[in-house]
Amino acid sequence: LIDVVRASLASTLPLRWLGMGLLGLALVGCAAATHSRATVWGDGLAFARSSAQYAPQSGRAWVELCRAEHAASGNEVHSAAFTRAVDACMQGGMQAGSALALGNMILLKSVRGDLGQHDWDLLQARLASMPMTPENHHLVASLVGNASSGLPLDAGNVLKTVEIIASRGALSPADLARVAAYRAQLGDAQALVTLSATLRQ
Repeated sequence: LIDVVRASLASTLPLRWLGMGLLGLALVGCAAATHSRATVWGDGLAFARSSAQYAPQSGRAWVELCRAEHAASGNEVHSAAFTRAVDACMQGGMQAGSALALGNMILLKSVRGDLGQHDWDLLQARLASMPMTPENHHLVASLVGNASSGLPLDAGNVLKTVEIIASRGALSPADLARVAAYRAQLGDAQALVTLSATLRQ
């Protein structure tokens, strides 16, 4: 297991494409449920906008709108579509209680270069009261995966966010592996050893 985790650290993308490539992976779980219906519409962005309009309490609808607007932006951080993607993620967190939406807002703002401590504070405060749905638990894989691959995310805030999620419910073995690999990447020499011992229990 430790060798597998270490091997996962070797793969990185150029920073220019981190937001687009890895963010797409982070959102694919939520987007899958709407893909077939969007195909019928023939316009995924129009479908995503309508879904968020008619189901404003749906975290998945806002996450899909964020994903669709980001895809439309071509990862051009100064484009109107990129701004709309950030706004959709914010709405998904505030209106629909989606931690994944707020997490994606963190990723997008990091790519854009205007991520601030207040953004982390908002995410962490909301996590303390949000329902810990499977979708919201996916935030661990999203944040840690992007941070491990080189997106400029503050390590202290990444780990604090993971700790808040862990305090609301046990992390999966896969998430434990991701976090241990990230800690090892940061210089925690005992992280992988501790993980191995934990998984053997």
